[in-house]
Amino acid sequence: MSTNCNVGELRKTGISVIGDVPWGAHLCHFYETKEDLLDILIPYFRAGLENNEFCVWVVSDPLGEEDARNALRQVVPEADRYLEAGRMEIVPHPRFLSSRQQTSSADHIEVIPHTDWYLKGGAFIAERVLSGWNQKLADARAKGYAGLRANGNEAWLTAENWKAFSEYEKTLDENLAGQRMIVLCSYPLAGSSAAQIFDVVDTHELAIVRREGEWKIVETPELKRAKSEIERLNLGLEKKVERRTRELATTNEALRAEISERQRAEEAMRDSQQLVRLVLETLPVGVSVTNRAGDIVLVNGASKLIWGGTIVGGRERWEQTKGYWHDSGQRIAPQSWASARALSKGETSLNELIDIETYDGKRKTIQNSVAPLRNEEGLIVGAVMVNEDVTDRNQAEKKVREANDQLRFLSRRLLHVQEEERRHLARELHDEIGQTLTVAKLNLKIIAPDMPRALTSRLDDSIHLLDRLLAQVRQLSLDLRPPLLDQLGLMPALRWLVDQQRQRTRLRMSFSADVEGLELDPAIQTACFRVAQEAITNVIRHAGAKNVAVDLRCEADRLWLSVRDDGAGFDPGAIERRTAARSNLGLVSMKERALLVRGGLEVRSVPEKGTEIRAWFPLISQEAGSTTEVA
Repeated sequence: MSTNCNVGELRKTGISVIGDVPWGAHLCHFYETKEDLLDILIPYFRAGLENNEFCVWVVSDPLGEEDARNALRQVVPEADRYLEAGRMEIVPHPRFLSSRQQTSSADHIEVIPHTDWYLKGGAFIAERVLSGWNQKLADARAKGYAGLRANGNEAWLTAENWKAFSEYEKTLDENLAGQRMIVLCSYPLAGSSAAQIFDVVDTHELAIVRREGEWKIVETPELKRAKSEIERLNLGLEKKVERRTRELATTNEALRAEISERQRAEEAMRDSQQLVRLVLETLPVGVSVTNRAGDIVLVNGASKLIWGGTIVGGRERWEQTKGYWHDSGQRIAPQSWASARALSKGETSLNELIDIETYDGKRKTIQNSVAPLRNEEGLIVGAVMVNEDVTDRNQAEKKVREANDQLRFLSRRLLHVQEEERRHLARELHDEIGQTLTVAKLNLKIIAPDMPRALTSRLDDSIHLLDRLLAQVRQLSLDLRPPLLDQLGLMPALRWLVDQQRQRTRLRMSFSADVEGLELDPAIQTACFRVAQEAITNVIRHAGAKNVAVDLRCEADRLWLSVRDDGAGFDPGAIERRTAARSNLGLVSMKERALLVRGGLEVRSVPEKGTEIRAWFPLISQEAGSTTEVA
């Protein structure tokens, strides 16, 4: 940042490199003469007064209150009116205070010696001074000012209180972050040692220096270190996300391999049993047959293995055998056993899952099927029982369910991290890069009037380039994470998305919604928005459509999203078969997003007749146990 006008012109016109700095800025500069001091401070305070900022000017040697007032009047025609209205405070050094000024405030200016501001009671206490600045800012905001702009002349500093004041400057630098406050600290060059100069530069993010006859703002080592640290943290975060993604992929592959191996093992076991056991004794399941009284008349070896011994017969068997319904854990009553029901009522039971205590003291889970045996007259003469030990399979299914639950959790977590990163990057692009580009553009406009005519066209080109870059940065920020989704909700965000795509393409796009007053879980809002975004992107890339309709509505306990187009269409079955092994494609990605919030997705498409993507989401959040209701 620089200007080609000389120092005198700088004070007369008010054009200053420090006239328009961002909130939270903490600047410093060194001066040699009173003229140096005024050349910086007059434009600095002029900008503050014109921007409706409350100004506090703490003056000290070599500058007095009247010097400050007179210099201000030369540049700001309405200076006296500003001072009379109390829009600015000039805090002078005690030796410049007249007896009237020390006892009266008729001019509506609070006149406080800087010794009372920095050294009240003879001691410098950083907490008290910081509290004073914060109180000044709060008072200014309460009175309707845009913020606070302040300057303090540190000519009063001595070697004894230098260390404490340097620590205070560091704390002030941190305290200003996010505050609507700008502080410029003035230091006399003649009274500052080389070590003190380094301390000052290290505790301020920006410094004002004169280079080749021009005033410039430069970044101090502190700001450069902060930027370097941010860049390092961002790089580290990217590496962590990349590493975690690889770990998740490896874990998923291992889980799939384990499940596949277990399935192959079970299939091999069943195949070998079917091949080897050609007779009852070699069947892979326990088979036993009872007579009409319930006595066991036939039993194979597999059944003995399941029960850990010979099964007793009749009513004694039903009373002594310990069995429990697998789902409820309740003890099975004698008359409730499947074989008892088959003999008494003629019921056929298939695949009842029960937990048993075997005769050798083990716990097992079996799948029990029973059918009544009838004679030629249709009378029940017995029952056949088929028992299969599914303990291992049940445990394996439980592990698979747990693994799937963990996989869904990790997937949801990954999407959450991605959305947080999108939100963070969007904020960084908008707040940091956008602000920096804006400042660069303003700097170019400031120096434009003083540039040689031969360079004017290039300067204009640079400004236009910055305009386009700003627009691209803003658009990229919106594409990463539109703030409307977090601030106003799903319906405004979808309406914005449709408007954006309509402006970017030649498509005729419409949006309709019937969800007024509906409060949705944030995870469901994000999933619905991303599905709509992916669906519209697919239309633009592949459909060759002319019209697109996006519809959002609520039916019963579901939120429905529909994206329809009149494009080329396709065979959904063929597309799904081709992309089954590539889960990063659009349709699979949309389906996974819906499934992760307990929703679903279906595709309706006919070649040459367009496509409709229909996704639904629950209004009841099963993850959090909360219910989304219509207000």
